Amino acid sequence: MLYEIKLRITKAILGDSITRGIRKFKRNHNQQRIIWPAGRWDWAIKNATHSLKLNCDPGAVCLGEDFFAPTTQRCFREWRDGSGLHKEQFESIPAGAVISIYPEIPLESFPEGAAVPTLCELERIVEYVGAITGMSHWGSNWGYGRFTIESIGEALTKDHFLSVKNSKLPTKFLSDYIPKAREVKFLGLPICSLNRNELLAVAAHYILLQEKNDIR
Repeated sequence: MLYEIKLRITKAILGDSITRGIRKFKRNHNQQRIIWPAGRWDWAIKNATHSLKLNCDPGAVCLGEDFFAPTTQRCFREWRDGSGLHKEQFESIPAGAVISIYPEIPLESFPEGAAVPTLCELERIVEYVGAITGMSHWGSNWGYGRFTIESIGEALTKDHFLSVKNSKLPTKFLSDYIPKAREVKFLGLPICSLNRNELLAVAAHYILLQEKNDIR
């Protein structure tokens, strides 16, 4: 299944890559997406599943390695240690911003493996990550990158998920639909800028429009 989760940031997410004296986010080639290594998500999800004592396989949750970010801001952080006062500038996603992620979970459990997370379990896992771990390059220190769930639900129903997975979509979507709607955007981005799971979500929308006979 493909899910859409909207996260509301409650404490800023800070960049970590130093560029001209500012710690910035790493971005993809067109600068429209922030790169967030899947390993960070994998660890946070595994830790949350273990801490919550859930009987499901955290490895079944597949997230992309980047996401579309809202407008970022410059922020300053000060701290003091034995050598004195330190100040750093950061690119940040501020508190109040909302970002969307699209985790994919198999429809069935892996052979000889634990059950895949249900929607309820996925919500508990993500809530735990937001409250305890956050999206932070600095681990759970200082509380940066905390978030709450704004909304969570299926981006694809089971039937539509199977339709997409078992057909030529999203290839068909790219070859047939985009030439008819070159300015189609999703999350404010051209379709060509989307990652795999976001493209599946668009494909689902395409299928729904076909069913309603809105496009042919």
